[in-house]
Amino acid sequence: MFFAGGASGWSGWPPRCASSSPMRACWRPYYDPGEAAERLEIRGKRAQPTYAGASRRYSLEELRRLIRLTALFDYRARSLKAALHPTLLQLYLYYAVVRGGIPSQSDG
Repeated sequence: MFFAGGASGWSGWPPRCASSSPMRACWRPYYDPGEAAERLEIRGKRAQPTYAGASRRYSLEELRRLIRLTALFDYRARSLKAALHPTLLQLYLYYAVVRGGIPSQSDG
């Protein structure tokens, strides 16, 4: 398997926060989207709707799995030759769409 042993270094990612889901808590219906973005320090106007949509569409665990995947592939893209980037992108998309990201070690 592609991630055999490789994902174990990311088992603590993303870091735990005081709240189990600060993004989801801030995007509750009674929060003004501008206030939530300010509290989360999301300053880009184009990025704010993306974060809001993601918090509605994905569970916290799904987001964690995709963040672990993105962090791992970011590391690999930076450490490997540019000629391998198209292959890495294909693998990234496969793991994101088909496999749903990288499970934590407690998931099995």
